[in-house]
Amino acid sequence: MLRARLATAAVAIPILVWLVCASPPWVFAGFIVAITAVGLDEFASMALSERPLAQLLAVAAGLCFAG
Repeated sequence: MLRARLATAAVAIPILVWLVCASPPWVFAGFIVAITAVGLDEFASMALSERPLAQLLAVAAGLCFAG
């Protein structure tokens, strides 16, 4: 378990540093919107587990705020 986390960190940390420091602004903004969408989907699936339309609307509304 720890080995997998360390391997993920070894790959993800340099990519994240590049995204923050050296990427064009549109790449960074796209990354933030994608991460926001994933987080909103996770939250909506937990909070609104039996209401798929409400899940979709919650993700769409959250992405409007992120945009």
